[in-house]
Amino acid sequence: MQTAPMMIVETEVGFAEMTRRFVAMPVRLAATFDGVTPEAVYGRINRGRQPWASVWGEIWVLRPNCYLLANSRATGNHR
Repeated sequence: MQTAPMMIVETEVGFAEMTRRFVAMPVRLAATFDGVTPEAVYGRINRGRQPWASVWGEIWVLRPNCYLLANSRATGNHR
């Protein structure tokens, strides 16, 4: 399955629990958006430190319980 470079996920859980469960979240809970820029977010955290990092690279907090998952190729931070 090909993944979009950026994906926004809204969930009922906080950041720590969301990162723990992320791999198990159904894709249908996520919506893909084009043209999302860093200016749209207020925090970037935990780059490269979670199991999903090889796929997504970064996670950004948009607002409480809403996260932007950024593919490392989209952000230029791939290893």
